Amino acid sequence: MVERCRICEKSKDATGEFCFLHNTVFRNLERLHLQWNKAFGEQLSDEDYYKKLLSLDETGEAAKTLIKYLQQRKGDK
Repeated sequence: MVERCRICEKSKDATGEFCFLHNTVFRNLERLHLQWNKAFGEQLSDEDYYKKLLSLDETGEAAKTLIKYLQQRKGDK
């Protein structure tokens, strides 16, 4: 049985819980969050980071979809 990406149902990448595209976006979001957090004086929560990214026209559709998934998953806990 082929495992599927939790977002788009494409084949899951061997290195994570998502497909190659969403895994790449996830890693980039994590890496950039560290940089943004430094720029905001170590005061940028995950939720504030996600809100800022969602408000930007430059944020790609795959990133926005992943962010919404992460927000939902965090809210379900």
